Amino acid sequence: MENNTIGNYNQQLVEPSALPTATLSGARTLSDNAQAVSVDESELEIDQPYSEDQYLNFEFEPEAGTTDDTTDQSDTDADFHLGTFNNLRGTFTWSFAALQTNAETYNAVLSGSSNRIALKTAVDKLKSYIKKRNILDKTPYGIAPKPETYRFQDESGATITKPMLATGSPNDYVSLATYWWPDPINEKGLPYVVIDGKTNPESNAIPDQTLLRNICEDIQFLGLGYFFTRKEAYAEQALNLLKAFFLDKTTQMNPHFKYSQIIQGMNGGFGRATGFVDAEVLTILLDGYQLLQGSKALTAASDVDAGLKDWFRSLWGWMTTNYKEAPKEGTEDFYHYEMMLGIKNAHNNIRSAYELQVLTYAQFIGEDAWVVDEINKIIKDTETSKGLLSNQILPQAGKIEVKDKMGAVKEIAVPAGAMPEELRRTKPATYCQKNLDFLLRLGSLAENAGIDLWNYVTPEGVSIKKAIEAILYFAANPKEWPCTEHEDILNPTIYRIFRQSMRRASGAWPKDEELQKSIQGYLAQLDKLLGANSGYSETSYRQGLDWQILVHKLGYTF
Repeated sequence: MENNTIGNYNQQLVEPSALPTATLSGARTLSDNAQAVSVDESELEIDQPYSEDQYLNFEFEPEAGTTDDTTDQSDTDADFHLGTFNNLRGTFTWSFAALQTNAETYNAVLSGSSNRIALKTAVDKLKSYIKKRNILDKTPYGIAPKPETYRFQDESGATITKPMLATGSPNDYVSLATYWWPDPINEKGLPYVVIDGKTNPESNAIPDQTLLRNICEDIQFLGLGYFFTRKEAYAEQALNLLKAFFLDKTTQMNPHFKYSQIIQGMNGGFGRATGFVDAEVLTILLDGYQLLQGSKALTAASDVDAGLKDWFRSLWGWMTTNYKEAPKEGTEDFYHYEMMLGIKNAHNNIRSAYELQVLTYAQFIGEDAWVVDEINKIIKDTETSKGLLSNQILPQAGKIEVKDKMGAVKEIAVPAGAMPEELRRTKPATYCQKNLDFLLRLGSLAENAGIDLWNYVTPEGVSIKKAIEAILYFAANPKEWPCTEHEDILNPTIYRIFRQSMRRASGAWPKDEELQKSIQGYLAQLDKLLGANSGYSETSYRQGLDWQILVHKLGYTF
């Protein structure tokens, strides 16, 4: 396994945009440890968690004048190799031990002893978001207490007020299925029916999903802020927020998702397997939390660390419950059993999100042996079963059936590496991007466990890289994208959603020159389609105007 590096190869790009280059070094080897009920599609309909930039509320377009005022061409062309990422036991998306190795270099940059304007720009951008969002002055908050009612505007513009859904506790997390609507032919509208891709405004009216997303964003911002500036105020506020959301008996969220993605009139008021996707943002919370390690605030609050580990151990246990037989129908355990059965039979991004979570939580609480076992038995193929990758990615070019906008079934040709379950959706590019992001993050997580998923290929020829190559093929040959009537991949709004996945992929296979050339062609096309001054462009990213360059810099060396 080569050094997990994000960067541009020093090569001639297909497109004319002159993007900066990076020096790559520091190869390392990973050991690969051993090998490793069909569900009705309507049961898996859900509006996915926001894309990487959406769920972090990133303001994409740079402020007027920032491109010219805060960057220097000589600096943006400099190499970005700010230290070697060590192969040490770590957690989540990146290794904390490795972060400490790089910390001195990062701090030297920020103190002015090293000329890396792009990094400074990104940190300043991050600090401005923390200030604009008033995170340091936020009053700590949790899931409870809940309002007695929730209200929303229906399609006619009328304001509808409904009583809050009843659960076992006010500390329970609650959300409604996003694409499910009242049945127009039923007087009471129950049970709700699915309209894939069309968001019911009622689903956004219950506050819990927003509150969960907010705490995860806040902790990631504060973790990044503390790590790059070493200002204790960031760590102190992070602990205040964490205590309220996870540990305070009055305001805390209970460690389960029993009531996530509820379909009104179904499942006895309980949630479904798709509800596990709601929890995906907790993985970025843990990424942010580990950046607080070494702070005076966290060192003095060992009870918070212990309490947070207890909370995630409870959630992990609930999410990995293995029922030997079906509980009595209609009981709470029965609906939990149904959720577990549904997720085990899912072959799309919902399962990827689930695996990313349970593996992340297991690493956080120290269940290292379980992590290795899960990757080898569930993510990979075994002698007796296909794994997650084989169930999602086509090993060879072929044809799949999809529905057009009128609902008629048709066959479409797809290349090797295509993801049929994502292409069948009414937002195919969006769902392909989400699954790519999950798979790439699983690759990083497996790497921290000493397993090389980057270069793992199933007996039939399926791999994460092949899925990346399929999207790159469509990006380079947009007329062959088979789902244009739903999402045109050449539409800049659609094309750009793959950019962070491609940057991650660039770091995963730095010595694959053909893949790197394709990735750089994709990124160069961003500048051509959007303009170099766009907040989505590769130029802006390299200049530090996209603060997520800090996230990538932590996980990789480039």
